[in-house]
Amino acid sequence: ALVSLTLACALMTVLNPLALWDVGLQLSSLATAGLILFVPTFTRGLQHGLLRIGIAPARLPGAVRSVVEDGLVVTVAATVMTLPLIVYYFGRLSLVSLGTNLLIVPVQPLVMLGGSAGVLAGMAGLDLPGQVMLWAPWVGLVWTVAVVRATASLPGASWEIAAFPLPAMLGAYLVLFGLFWRHRLQRWAAHSS
Repeated sequence: ALVSLTLACALMTVLNPLALWDVGLQLSSLATAGLILFVPTFTRGLQHGLLRIGIAPARLPGAVRSVVEDGLVVTVAATVMTLPLIVYYFGRLSLVSLGTNLLIVPVQPLVMLGGSAGVLAGMAGLDLPGQVMLWAPWVGLVWTVAVVRATASLPGASWEIAAFPLPAMLGAYLVLFGLFWRHRLQRWAAHSS
């Protein structure tokens, strides 16, 4: 998956060298890398944590397990990977982003799949069915915008970070990758000595 992500980013950069400086591409790529790298680890950690307090993850109702694993774990993984870049570019640290994302994640498949279906129907000349199909994604988008606005307006929703220079951001990513690969690094160090 990391190789595929790297190839996709490289191809986009070859097609448009300026894409490398596109903040949206950087955030999307890092969020995807976070999912690839951290979701399995965070899921195992969550399952072990639940077992320690006497909760068998397999016995949780499907909806609860889905919200926890697909919502919380995925959101945390993407947030962890994008946070240093967000603070670097925007100089703000959101204290509500995790909760906001948990509230909007359930409607995103509706937005993406329903939107795609509506667009395809419209392209196929099925205007009325296409328009009807686009109502569901519209509701999802209205929900998303309402939640983002409401949580962003909460007192203390974000902190301004006076200075987070490039070396600090790179250091943060070094720490993240070091934490991810610490076991491999420890084994490599043990074999080297």
